[in-house]
Amino acid sequence: MTWQQDVPINVVEKKEVNGFSGWTNKAGLVSVRPPLEYLQSVFTVRIHLENTDEKNGALKVIPKTHFNILSDAEIAELRDSSESKCCKVQKGGVHLMKPLTLHASSKTLNEKHRRVIHLEFNNRSCRQGWDGWSEERCEPLFMK
Repeated sequence: MTWQQDVPINVVEKKEVNGFSGWTNKAGLVSVRPPLEYLQSVFTVRIHLENTDEKNGALKVIPKTHFNILSDAEIAELRDSSESKCCKVQKGGVHLMKPLTLHASSKTLNEKHRRVIHLEFNNRSCRQGWDGWSEERCEPLFMK
């Protein structure tokens, strides 16, 4: 089980912008690590399509780890010294989290699915000299 924070964001294209680093391009998907204040503004909504528990790889989190970007050494220390919490969610349930929260999931032990709809939201724009988020929607969905 690999413990991680969701640090990279997907953007339209690579352009050198102050504070954005760690660029990658995997099969045309351009990602970058934004400044901490961008990551602190993000929250994730996970809508569960199946029941999830310890047997089918429910998300495990280490509480109070969402304030900073952690180094590999800090992640290893927290993994070994902190108590994790299993996020059991029923089918149709919603799980809200901060992507900087240290989290992991294990493989399914009971051959059941653990599908979710994973949505990320941020109240900050990253339009600083380029087109910004690759999935950005600037206006509310209900407005025309």
